[in-house]
Amino acid sequence: MIHNLGTRIQQLRTARNLSQPQLAKMLEVTSASVSAYELGERTPSLKVLMKLANLFHVSTDYLLGMPSSEKVNLDGLKPEDTAAILTLINSLKNKA
Repeated sequence: MIHNLGTRIQQLRTARNLSQPQLAKMLEVTSASVSAYELGERTPSLKVLMKLANLFHVSTDYLLGMPSSEKVNLDGLKPEDTAAILTLINSLKNKA
């Protein structure tokens, strides 16, 4: 079983006040399947994993516990625009 996948599914479901049967209906699986996913007894298929990501507006990487690293493509921007974006990013990082 993928580390903490079940916990993530359960947290996302409860944060949206969904019951297991409601989530099951949205995913077109049984309530028993949702329960098994959350308990770590069963791994969702790729199709269900993609539905979960779309439904909860998260990445499959997040669901699978992959390290977070978003990449931004700055190709095609003018050098001054690239510099402005990098300045903004650094400013936000130092804000904390």
